[in-house]
Amino acid sequence: MAAGGFATAVAAEAQPIGRAEIVALSHSVGRVEARLDDGRVGVDPPSQWHRDVLVTNCHVTSKALSIKVIGGGMPWAVH
Repeated sequence: MAAGGFATAVAAEAQPIGRAEIVALSHSVGRVEARLDDGRVGVDPPSQWHRDVLVTNCHVTSKALSIKVIGGGMPWAVH
């Protein structure tokens, strides 16, 4: 590219993804499952703060009897 030239950006239209793609991606995103004393399970898609750290909202876990974390399709230890 010559001095003073410019690059052209190409805009792509966003396409909705189907159920199969959502299921395929869901293992890489992760989730927090919090079992409550009344038998309900709260589920939250956490944010990945660091390679080995997921962060979730306290309203999901504050009254939980047990917490299960799944990330990358595998269970994680909860600390």
